[in-house]
Amino acid sequence: MFLLLAVLACVAAAFLLVRYTNRQSLPSSEIDRYKNLESESFRPLFAPTNAEMRAYEQEQAEREAAKERALADALRVEEDARLRRLISAWRTSPDRQNTIDLLVTSSKTGEAEILAEVAEEVIKVFNEQGIGGLSPGELAALIESHCRLLPQAERGSGALFWVKEEIANLRSRSIA
Repeated sequence: MFLLLAVLACVAAAFLLVRYTNRQSLPSSEIDRYKNLESESFRPLFAPTNAEMRAYEQEQAEREAAKERALADALRVEEDARLRRLISAWRTSPDRQNTIDLLVTSSKTGEAEILAEVAEEVIKVFNEQGIGGLSPGELAALIESHCRLLPQAERGSGALFWVKEEIANLRSRSIA
């Protein structure tokens, strides 16, 4: 009888152990069913989507580019005004130093059109009345050296073709 009671107690303990372990693996309530979902499927209600974030970043990049263009335009306008003042001051007293300053300022802009315009003005004044302290060969070397200060892309532009022709004419006048 004691043996039967011991076997019955072991079977009951095994039954309770199996039931306890099965109970641990089953979800305990409706609240816990969201715990096992992937977090990628959850998104805050008002958070932007990836497409909205890309659109926002693109808009920000466009705004920054527009600001940089506006700043560059403002600097260009300021540089053009400074160059115009320098040209008008140079016209009143065209000498060697003023000519060098004018060519330096125009070459620092990095634009062949501006340098060509200034060189045209300098050569025109040189041909009409001469520039104190400059011979034709020196003027040709001065203009050519400032043309070489331009960026490589600008040096090959068509705006400098006439300037190069005038440099060759000035050199031929200095030899003769």
